[in-house]
Amino acid sequence: MLLQDIFINRKKELAEISSGIALGQSFIIIAPRRYGKTTLIKKIAKDIESQNQVIYIDVMRYAHSVISLAEAITEACLAKIGITGKLRNWLKNIDVKLDLKIKFQELEVDIILEQIAANDGYNALAKSLELAEKLALKYNQRWVMIYDEIGELQHLDEQAIRVMRSVIQHHQHVSYLFAGSQESLMNNIFISNRCAFYRFGIIYQLAELELKDVVEFFHASLSNVNSEVIDFIIDNFHGHPYYTTNIFYRVIQRIMLDHLTSFGLSDLRTVIQDLLSSETHYLADQVIRLNQRKNTFAVLLAASLGDPYQTESKLSKQSIHATLKNLVQDGYLRNNAGKYQLTDPLLGLYLRDESLVL
Repeated sequence: MLLQDIFINRKKELAEISSGIALGQSFIIIAPRRYGKTTLIKKIAKDIESQNQVIYIDVMRYAHSVISLAEAITEACLAKIGITGKLRNWLKNIDVKLDLKIKFQELEVDIILEQIAANDGYNALAKSLELAEKLALKYNQRWVMIYDEIGELQHLDEQAIRVMRSVIQHHQHVSYLFAGSQESLMNNIFISNRCAFYRFGIIYQLAELELKDVVEFFHASLSNVNSEVIDFIIDNFHGHPYYTTNIFYRVIQRIMLDHLTSFGLSDLRTVIQDLLSSETHYLADQVIRLNQRKNTFAVLLAASLGDPYQTESKLSKQSIHATLKNLVQDGYLRNNAGKYQLTDPLLGLYLRDESLVL
């Protein structure tokens, strides 16, 4: 079993989104990093690919320029009809450009090439987005365009977002699945009534895994794991998708490598030590980032201990409130009916230095 093959529940989201796409509906998935967003997207893509042409675009890779995004979309669309290669290479080859123009005149690929050559980003983006609809219509198929980390476009250019909406809102043969991990960015694009994509599709905000599903999964898969081990994982990781599946995988490894007939809390200590070691650079980087902004580390540490208003440095309530708002926007905290919870439970353990207290 590979780590990426472990998939705990999400059956409701998987079924509803897969069936909705078949009916022409578009969707928006919002979830903090490491909540299984991309894993769910890839499961959906696999579920629907026999009946649809599916294209996956990782926007983060291309958000440095509108031209790069237009190139990526065009190349991905053309690859689906057997035309592979880099647009930059075609720009230098007059014969290839002419061949594309003759064979696919109605697709206007030659115009996209000219716009890219002229560094005409917005028009190239518009034409590349139209390409999916034209191909879907030409081949009488439903196409599904998946844009992962779409929120990154806000760092690039709001005009690019407006161009996207102005083009794809008219599409009848393409369904869209947008996903992002920074809640504040996604809210600005999809939820605010002033945003370009307001009410564009059905919104799913992924929460932690249902705890009963985690318990059932562990019991069904690992009969030799003691119940207190599962209780500890539930109490400290709260159904966090990434850490729950990661720990599950490490427990299996430990049982197999050490030929264990039972697995208790002392064994779990080793697993969590290994997990912390593998995540050391990530956790240390998070702490460095937190310390770069005034009050942020102190407030997050207090939140991890249960009450963000009980900071060691005795900050004012006004200052704490402002810091909490920023931490929520940046995805470090979730506000559940006035109770603040870290979105990354391992970071909480790391901050409290309680990871080895079992």
